[in-house]
Amino acid sequence: MKRYICADCGCVYTIRPFGYWPRHHVPVKIIFERVCHRVRHGVWGKSSFTRQRQGHWVRALKKNIKIHLGLHFEDDIMDGFYSLLHAFRLPVIRSV
Repeated sequence: MKRYICADCGCVYTIRPFGYWPRHHVPVKIIFERVCHRVRHGVWGKSSFTRQRQGHWVRALKKNIKIHLGLHFEDDIMDGFYSLLHAFRLPVIRSV
C-alpha cells in the first residue's frame, strides 16, 4: 500500500487498492473467506494468517452484530455479516 506524508503538516495518507477496508491490510475477499470457514467448520483453516488475526476478525464481527443489530439477533453469524454490509457498516472493524 502506498503511503504519502504531507511535507507541511506531517499527515500520512494511505492509498488503498479497490477491495480493501480502512485500517485493514488484507483484502475483503480473504477476510470474508476466513470468517466464513471458521463459522461453518468451527476450526481455523490452513492459511498464511495467524489464528489470532483471524480470531480478531471473528470477535469484531460478533461485537458489531450485538452493537448494530441488537442482542436479540438470532440469525447465523454470516447473516449478520451480510446485514452489516447492507447497513453500510464494516463488519470486522474494531472501532465503533
